[in-house]
Amino acid sequence: MTAVAQPASWVPLGPEQSREIWSLIQTIEKHDGTAFRTSQAEVDSYFDSAYLWRASGVRTVFGELIAYGLSRMPRLHGDSVEIIMSGGVHPDYRSIGLGAGLVETQLATSEQLAQGEVRRATATMHVDSESADLMDLLERAGFVNTSSYIQMRRKLDDFVPNIEIPGFISIVELSSLTDDDIRRAHNEIYFELAGQGPMSPEQWTAERAFLMREWSFAALDRRGDRPRLAGYILSAKYDQEWADIGWSEGYIDEVAVHEEWRRMNLMTALLSSAMVAYRNDGVEYAGIDVSIDPQADNPFDRVRLFSDFEFEKTVQTFVMSRPIDLQPTAIQS
Repeated sequence: MTAVAQPASWVPLGPEQSREIWSLIQTIEKHDGTAFRTSQAEVDSYFDSAYLWRASGVRTVFGELIAYGLSRMPRLHGDSVEIIMSGGVHPDYRSIGLGAGLVETQLATSEQLAQGEVRRATATMHVDSESADLMDLLERAGFVNTSSYIQMRRKLDDFVPNIEIPGFISIVELSSLTDDDIRRAHNEIYFELAGQGPMSPEQWTAERAFLMREWSFAALDRRGDRPRLAGYILSAKYDQEWADIGWSEGYIDEVAVHEEWRRMNLMTALLSSAMVAYRNDGVEYAGIDVSIDPQADNPFDRVRLFSDFEFEKTVQTFVMSRPIDLQPTAIQS
């Protein structure tokens, strides 16, 4: 094994090291056999100006980057904020304490990001169900499983469209609307469903870097003088993953319908429109992450919805969260 620096020798990282970080992530994902692959562009987006971030890593005495950790939070937030932590350790350097140092360092940097900015902050990390060692490490650091999501996939070669909607509803390509139309709809729907704070235009742009407008659609209610946005579906193209995973996939980033229109078959119509677009472009599968809320009355309702649409479960990812300790004097009056 190559000589390794001590955990205390964590060094700052930034956008200048983006390609090094991506190379390390590729090594980790291939070794672990993850169901997805991260692109260089995704790593670049970690340092987008829509977020406050801190990143650090460990190098061997020969300069090789063998671990990285990153914490980031949106610049636009209310009194409470979620800070996303991500990171990993090179497979050849595991079980020597770097993982624990990674979590400890990220928690410290998350506290630095939130201190003086908000009254409440939560650190969150997403962990695949196969990563038992990381789950155990986070639990020992005080994290608990607050929710999860299931990755689902549907083969498109036998897909038959089913679009039965009221005559006053039109399904149109996303290009007929502005990004701000969809962002405002997202903010309204997700505040209504979960009390989530709004996404800024900058954060929205950063989150939608892989948006495929040709595969994305909106449902418009044509009654009245001006069309109203009833729902939408956003699709992404992560073609950098296709060679490694062995198939092509249109990915459903988000599908949402306003409460007023939720019993009009619009979600089925939006899904059908997107999946036809995928197939017309020669794509083999449709994929989606379906959230599971353990606090909901029927937490698996959405899984059943997509199962009825012939999506199959592939892997589950757990959302691990822990409150961040903030000084009570951090907010100035």
